[in-house]
Amino acid sequence: EEIKKAMKRKGLKKLLLTLGDAGAMMIENEKALVIPGVQGIAAVDPTAAGDSFVGAFCTAKVAGLTDAEAISFSNMIAARTVSLMGAQPSLSSLDQAIAFHQQAGRDTAILEKVKEILK
Repeated sequence: EEIKKAMKRKGLKKLLLTLGDAGAMMIENEKALVIPGVQGIAAVDPTAAGDSFVGAFCTAKVAGLTDAEAISFSNMIAARTVSLMGAQPSLSSLDQAIAFHQQAGRDTAILEKVKEILK
C-alpha cells in the first residue's frame, strides 16, 4: 500500500520490483502482478542477479512478450545466474539457460519463445 502511494506521489505508472527467490512484482494502475520465482535453485552467489534480471526483462519486452511473460523469462535467467559463482561467469547465453532448466526438468517454453523471436 505504501508503494502504491509513493508511486502516485512521484507520478510513476509502472514499477518492477525483484523479490529474490520469491520472484518479482510489477505494480501498475494500483494493481500488483506477482510472478513467483523459480523453485529448486541452489543459490551460490547473488552477484549479477539484478543485472541479469533487468537485461532479460528488457530483451523480453523488445521481443514483444507481455509483462507477465517477461517477468517469468527474467526470473528464469536470474535463477541461472545465482546458481554460479561470480558476475561474468554466471551470465549465460540463452542456450546455456535453456540447458540448465531442461536438465532440472523445468518448462523452458518461455526461454525457447524468446530464442525463436530473436533468431
